[in-house]
Formats: sequence, C-alpha cells, structure tokens
Amino acid sequence: MLQIILTTLVLLLPTGLYFLWVGWRNGRRAPEEQPAEEKRRFVSWKMLAGMGIGIGMVLAFAVITILSRRGTDTVYAPPHMANGVVVPGAMVSRGQALPPVEEPPRRVRVLLPW
Repeated sequence: MLQIILTTLVLLLPTGLYFLWVGWRNGRRAPEEQPAEEKRRFVSWKMLAGMGIGIGMVLAFAVITILSRRGTDTVYAPPHMANGVVVPGAMVSRGQALPPVEEPPRRVRVLLPW
C-alpha cells in the first residue's frame, strides 16, 4: 500500500508544483497586466475538462485494479514455442508449471592466429 501511495505522490507532485507555480505567477502580476479573460475566471473550462478526464482515468484504473479477479498468486508466463507453435504469454498461478526455457544452441568461436 505504501508503494502505491509513494508512486502516486511521485507522479502527481510535478503537476501540483506546476499549478502552484502558475497560481503564484498570476498572483504577482498587476491587475492591469492580466488579460480580461483571466480577471473573470481563474480556471478555464479546458483545464477543468482535462482535470476531469484525468481524475476519471485514475478512478477507472483503481476500480479495474481492485475488481480484477487475479490475485497475487499469479505470475506471467512469457510466450514460448511448444511443438513448433508459438504459445502466447499468459498469467498462470504459481502452482502451475511454467513452460521449460529452451536455450539457443551455443556457438563455438574459433580464434585464429592470423
């Protein structure tokens, strides 16, 4: 849980600092220097729409993650060859046998003196 919180904090901190900087910068300008549109409203509809989409994406990701049926007892089995056919990668339970790893044939390198 701590890892999720720290990851979220690290990802959202630059955006928060940017918004603080923009607010500080706009607050330092004299009122006559600010455009008329900025005098009327502080947040534009585009910014609100972007924030709404971002919050919606975060919520959707959280819901999908929480409601997924896979537990922590699954591991990823990478794609492999079985009987000459490529078997795609899949999530398998830890108890299930993973496919054997086929090592490529080793090449012998001959060093010639000339």
